[in-house]
Amino acid sequence: MHFYKYSGLGNDFILVEGSAAHSMSGPLARLLCNRHFGIGADGVLVLLPSPHPDMTARMIIYNSDGSLAEMCGNGIRCLAYHAYRFGWSDSPNMEIITDAGVKNVHVAVKSAVEAMVTVDMGTIAYAADNLPQVNEDGFVESKLPDGKTVKIYPASAGNPHAIILLDPDDDPQLWAENYGSFLEHLPIFPAKTNVEFVKKISAKEYEVVVHERGCGITLACGTGATSVASLMMDRFNAPKDELSIKLPGGLLTFKRLASGNMEMCGPARLVFSGEASC
Repeated sequence: MHFYKYSGLGNDFILVEGSAAHSMSGPLARLLCNRHFGIGADGVLVLLPSPHPDMTARMIIYNSDGSLAEMCGNGIRCLAYHAYRFGWSDSPNMEIITDAGVKNVHVAVKSAVEAMVTVDMGTIAYAADNLPQVNEDGFVESKLPDGKTVKIYPASAGNPHAIILLDPDDDPQLWAENYGSFLEHLPIFPAKTNVEFVKKISAKEYEVVVHERGCGITLACGTGATSVASLMMDRFNAPKDELSIKLPGGLLTFKRLASGNMEMCGPARLVFSGEASC
């Protein structure tokens, strides 16, 4: 099986196309993502031809546990860069079909192995079938195993997110390690949830650590960062022209488009390619 290994701010993916894409399954994705017995990755990106002639491609995403994800912001940047680099599209402007809708993408090549990719992520919803109901202030409270009560701001980028706003002295990494798995499995989220632990750095920058559904703590999460940026703009008066989200793997920038959609910009990098004996 031929594969490509990509990284979006350290959020790493195995990308497959052709016959390998058509044979991909949850158990195989789980094996490939295993960092001791497989290639190692946070997920598998499956690149398929578009069923619509006016669109570039179809993307399917498997988490490292073999479950399917509706959308992946870092993943779509990597997949779009691959599609442009390897001739799926003659134009740097593409339309990629995902399980969270069609995403418009622009690829700006930086080097032989890296590009900056801009994605129209659409709108972020705060009420959806995959989210719990909230109070009039936009949050729901939950008890943690140690007795603490936290405010959870639910958001959906096609996939569910639980956003936790921390105090200035809190460590987002420590919170993710201590509470990420517990919050991922809260029964108020019908399909489990991604969890974002957020600390404000300045009016235009926030530090975020993400515990991803089906993956655990990762170095970056595009849909999670988009959800945080949208929430800060909509409910906490953050600037809409440019907002930075600092993740352990690096920086993503966001702005609110005239359409109301969120635009994300960040890197995608080809790490290596090879053959897997699976």
